Amino acid sequence: GADWIRGQLKAFSEPEADKAYSYASDSFKKTNSLEAFTSIIISQYTMLLDLKTYQVVSCDKDGELYTFKVQLTDNQSNAYSMEYVLSFSNNRWGVEGASVTLKVS
Repeated sequence: GADWIRGQLKAFSEPEADKAYSYASDSFKKTNSLEAFTSIIISQYTMLLDLKTYQVVSCDKDGELYTFKVQLTDNQSNAYSMEYVLSFSNNRWGVEGASVTLKVS
């Protein structure tokens, strides 16, 4: 799961949004088009497009879902805490959702 998150975070540096979108779960893709995904990232998660560093720090399993805590720093040295929620179905990881908060230093 942590490698899946690292892969998506790296994909956000690519010019084409479909690379990062490919990490989404099938259920996410059924309810969110590539265009909707792009809009969500641009409006709520712009720091993912300007990452300097990131680190997966923990994972908790709750039923069929896995919650990963991730620390991010953007190129302006703003630090964020992020929670990634992943599923593992049919031998494939998928991002179900995420939330980010600015860390107060």
